[in-house]
Amino acid sequence: MLTLWRMNLDANTVAEFHEHGFTTLAQISTPAELALLRTVFERLFTQGAGRKEGAQYDILGHDSDLTEQALPTIINPANYAAELRRLKCAKMRLQSPGNRWGRLPPAHSNM
Repeated sequence: MLTLWRMNLDANTVAEFHEHGFTTLAQISTPAELALLRTVFERLFTQGAGRKEGAQYDILGHDSDLTEQALPTIINPANYAAELRRLKCAKMRLQSPGNRWGRLPPAHSNM
């Protein structure tokens, strides 16, 4: 049985999203999950996970030096750290008035 963490969004939050193209949410994860995320992403970036496949790269700098990355990025990090798939925040559904939003976009829900 899959239990999803549901977050209800009020009409003002939805309106802000439609007006600006983004919104902020107070909390989408637990402190324990954030600690795990920090540890996992530090490991992935240090190891260069996904670099051979082109899944990890530096958006703002040169990709030749792992120690001097300006803004490292990794696509689908759960492909390199399966523990990310078990996080509560990866299974979260956003509920809004009129049910206009469902799951988070694929880039997030794939985590």
